[in-house]
Amino acid sequence: MENKVLLLWLEGPLQSWHDRAKFDLRDTLNFPTWSALCGMICAALGKGGEQREFLKELTMMSPRIFAFGLSNVAPSKLQDFQTIGSYFNEEDPFELLMIPKTFKGKKAKNVPGNLILYKNAMQDAFFAAELPLKADLAEEVYQGLLHPYWQIYLGRKAYVPSDLVARGIFANFAEAEKQIDLIRKQKGLNFLFKVVPASESNNNNLGELIELYDVPICFGAHKQYQSRNAIIIS
Repeated sequence: MENKVLLLWLEGPLQSWHDRAKFDLRDTLNFPTWSALCGMICAALGKGGEQREFLKELTMMSPRIFAFGLSNVAPSKLQDFQTIGSYFNEEDPFELLMIPKTFKGKKAKNVPGNLILYKNAMQDAFFAAELPLKADLAEEVYQGLLHPYWQIYLGRKAYVPSDLVARGIFANFAEAEKQIDLIRKQKGLNFLFKVVPASESNNNNLGELIELYDVPICFGAHKQYQSRNAIIIS
């Protein structure tokens, strides 16, 4: 079946995209991850649980990401914090589950039973994502994003989009990029960089080669991911 390009526009006061958690710091990459986009699509379509077969079809080809800013400087970051495990009743079996445990499953000794996590987010960031998909799947996802079953968000549930996400289905990348450039000009934005699959470049010297651990195999209670290579081109 013929492939199409689904165009997404990701804009909001705050966005956060990370591919790996590091202890008590939840940092963000400076562009959306493939796993986060897949999660957004599953939410829009009301697809819960593992979704192995759907994710296999959805991730056959990697997205292309374009980053824009209000100036030529990358968006600034905001750091806040979240407490986990505070003020739960240890006598209540359910509330006891909410208190952080040691790796052995027991409450840590000589600590109050709560943790502080520091979380980073980007401020006033703008991204376009080109998703190469089979024509029928592109249409299904497009309609789902226009009328989402569950809330869609930009990395965290509190970070809601401030503009329309689904921006159309196009015959190829060139047609989609014409629309991207039109949106960029309407908003007065500057191009910062793009992230493309490593397979699209015959010369890795054109940009920075990176490895991302963001290709979802399954969601649900026991998430699984695999890695991919991409190139950042300024």
